[in-house]
Amino acid sequence: MANFIEFTEDGLKIKNFQEIRTELKTAWQNTFGENIDLSPTSPDGHHIDLEAKTINSVLEALQLVSTMFNRNTAKGNSLDLLAHLLGLTRAENETDESLRNRMSKAYTSGVATFDGMLSFLKDKLGSGVYMEQNENSIEVDDLAPHSFIVYIPDVVYNSLGDNANDIIAQAIWDCKPAGIKSNGTSFGTALDLSKMAHTVYFSKIEANNPFYMRITITAYDEENLPVDYVEAIKEAVFDWSVREYTPNKDIIPQRAIAAVYSVSGIDTVEIEVSLDGEKFVTERIPIAPDKYAYLPIENISVELRD
Repeated sequence: MANFIEFTEDGLKIKNFQEIRTELKTAWQNTFGENIDLSPTSPDGHHIDLEAKTINSVLEALQLVSTMFNRNTAKGNSLDLLAHLLGLTRAENETDESLRNRMSKAYTSGVATFDGMLSFLKDKLGSGVYMEQNENSIEVDDLAPHSFIVYIPDVVYNSLGDNANDIIAQAIWDCKPAGIKSNGTSFGTALDLSKMAHTVYFSKIEANNPFYMRITITAYDEENLPVDYVEAIKEAVFDWSVREYTPNKDIIPQRAIAAVYSVSGIDTVEIEVSLDGEKFVTERIPIAPDKYAYLPIENISVELRD
């Protein structure tokens, strides 16, 4: 069967039924003589046809499996499974091509890189995980030389259950470079392949930057604005904010516009934000690496302007 298969960068290349039949026919003629009757109606010819069909069916099945496990040809769920092996998860609305490009970088750089580790940890623990590293030989921003720190938002931590510390520690251990120190104010225990215990540090952080958002809209005459538009907009923006705000993610007011427009009947949108509920601005509000913003639903106000 090896004569019917060719391995290429794009997967398994196989010969078709006619090509297989021709090779089988030649092999029979070399064995039994050129005068053997191999016409389709002869017993030997019929036997060759059946054998060629069987081989072709097996090769097509092998080709399908090969396609599913080749990142250059895999699609959809098959590509997602291959990405998981590298600690990667498909982003929302990410195309196969984009995911393949990220997988290619992970193949060449490995999981134990900054991007590889962060992708792995987000996949294992939650999308809100954030990480910083210090590649210098001196301490920078209280981070020891040649070390890293993983920030775990409280919403991620609470979702991991009673054994959260050890779950986090194990995830960090499974992707961190050998000999590189982890930092943080919390710690858990991870086991290596020989079941030896190791203390791994990280920092748990709370949503300590609650802020306010003021949304002003005008109605779109060609659509119907829901009667409960205020509640609908608040819920849409709040749901969006839970996914949006992770550690070190600045507050950019205009990014919430898409969530507002998920409610029908809206023409124009203006968004202002405030840290104290008094001074509202339209500019970006920076958030420190060890903090993350939180938008309580009761801090969202909606006004309809004529």
